[in-house]
Amino acid sequence: MLFSFFLGVAGSVTTVEAATPTAFLGISGFPKSTAEIDSVISIMDARGLNFYRMGFTPSWYSSQVTPFRLSYIQYFLDHSSKMVIVDPNHLHPANEAASASARSHWSAVKSRIYQVLGAFRNNNRVTIELINEYVSSDFYSRMQALVTEIRNAGYTNRIVVNKFAQAWKVINDPLRRTYQGYHYYFNTWSVSGAISNIKLALSKGIKLICTEIGADYREYSYFNSGTVGELNSFLSQCASLGVGNAVWMNYHGSWSNNWPRYKSLSVRFPTVSSPI
Repeated sequence: MLFSFFLGVAGSVTTVEAATPTAFLGISGFPKSTAEIDSVISIMDARGLNFYRMGFTPSWYSSQVTPFRLSYIQYFLDHSSKMVIVDPNHLHPANEAASASARSHWSAVKSRIYQVLGAFRNNNRVTIELINEYVSSDFYSRMQALVTEIRNAGYTNRIVVNKFAQAWKVINDPLRRTYQGYHYYFNTWSVSGAISNIKLALSKGIKLICTEIGADYREYSYFNSGTVGELNSFLSQCASLGVGNAVWMNYHGSWSNNWPRYKSLSVRFPTVSSPI
């Protein structure tokens, strides 16, 4: 939008173009095939999105819903100019049992992280998300230890950690390339409550990318115009604050329900410029 300001000299007009917010904005899900990755890229191109959060089943899970594949990350990089956030340790469900399981397999958690970092060392387009929805009280001490270890090993990739119910706490990163987030779903959160929570983190100097948000965590059949409207409002307000988000799109490993339902209810992504 152009705004005109009339200066003191008659007939003299200066036009100023409103700045486009700079923010990470994307979609989140499990890659099932390179054909699906192509579809993801098409959606991103059409909606002006700049990153894909790509999740994989933890290595110790007996049911490998989405086995870890470095080739999928490389395929995305080769076929787009976007950023990828790799989520190689996607715990589910978000409960103490899942977190306890992760603790007992912590060497496997770290192994996956370093597989990604080793394959895409210092790649500005590859961000590592350390673990998904780890609910236990030692979350921050474990995340700080991992960030310190990663930086001491010489990796400069961006890092993302997404907390659960823990209070916001600063994670020290000498490169200031660590982001935090929380997963907001608007069947349980109000927009005002979520934005208040976001502003609390920002007040502490925490940079934010929320790698899952959505209209309803119970998936597509529960989406309605009200909760999608709340999601739209949240996305818009976050963009103006420079806060990143990814809308969760998979339903039981498929895009066949969530994405069409979101489109039918007029999900809107704000116009942003990429931080990369």
